[in-house]
Amino acid sequence: MFRPDLKINSEVYKDFYLDEKTLRYAPENLKSDVKVKIITIAVVILVILAFRYFFSEEV
Repeated sequence: MFRPDLKINSEVYKDFYLDEKTLRYAPENLKSDVKVKIITIAVVILVILAFRYFFSEEV
């Protein structure tokens, strides 16, 4: 049902990886998002390992 009074927030397009002009799936947006998530997880793991290495109390 078309409702001209409703406006779609631009963040919705990003959440569902859609092109704002054509409303089609844009896989290049997904690829860049996956790269950022992988790098973030890797950094978090490295920080946890470094924290455990420097602050572990081995006797």
